[in-house]
Amino acid sequence: MYRRRGCLFSLCLAFFLFWVSHAIAGQVAGHVDCNKYGCFLHGLAINGEIDDTTLSELKGLFESFDRQRDPKIQSPDLSGTRINLNSPGGSVAAAMAVGRLLRANRITAYVEPHASCLSSCVLVLAGAVGRFGQNPLSKVGIHQPYFPVPNRRVDADEVRKAYASMLNEIRDYLKEMNVSEQLADEMMKTAPSNVRYLTAEEQESYGLSVMDPIERETTALEQAQKLGLDRNEYNRREALSRKLCPLNLSFGRCYNTIMQTGRLDLPDLSKYGTPVPDLSKYGTPVE
Repeated sequence: MYRRRGCLFSLCLAFFLFWVSHAIAGQVAGHVDCNKYGCFLHGLAINGEIDDTTLSELKGLFESFDRQRDPKIQSPDLSGTRINLNSPGGSVAAAMAVGRLLRANRITAYVEPHASCLSSCVLVLAGAVGRFGQNPLSKVGIHQPYFPVPNRRVDADEVRKAYASMLNEIRDYLKEMNVSEQLADEMMKTAPSNVRYLTAEEQESYGLSVMDPIERETTALEQAQKLGLDRNEYNRREALSRKLCPLNLSFGRCYNTIMQTGRLDLPDLSKYGTPVPDLSKYGTPVE
């Protein structure tokens, strides 16, 4: 029988991570909207089990976007597009393929409040360039992977080899996505019949942080080019925005003002008891 990476090919294909065995087949939602500014993917979501159909439907949406966009005004880059995840898991191979597809298209993943991303869905979350699953009402969980029950005699040596091969593939994938390989080891500590829910602090420690470091650097370089800044000045303005911009609805306007001008022009409210912040310690503004 044909063998792949030291395990039976039939076993490898049958290797799943499930939270519930009766999960509904993978469903991908989303549609392409086009206007004079370009085409955009809206309502992108994965609901239910992750399988080869999930991967196929997601590819179809990306291909539809590429067909409809006008290459004269829009690049194929999907940076800024979000996908909502609500899945109990599914095929490990399909989940890693979906994760790589999200990474290639610079997609940001969200696990909304009251939604869950369990089992192999965490591999999809790891593939996104931005990961928002740290809300206290969101559930991100892992457990030990396991095989479905075969129709023939169980061969312990075959199972051992197949298991070792799959775990190595998971570790390689996590390393590729700049996520700690320790996450794969942590999966092994939770029985298949259980789920270990990851806290926001644990997600951060494994590298499932808000922004992938490579994507963060890529975005910074793109923005610095667009603004005509060298990296030192870009870093200074970004640090200034983090110090001064409030975390509310006005953050975007404040951030854009500082990044574009290097300064934040605030009215003198000292006569009302509100001192104007001293910006001199952040360096000399560049006009």
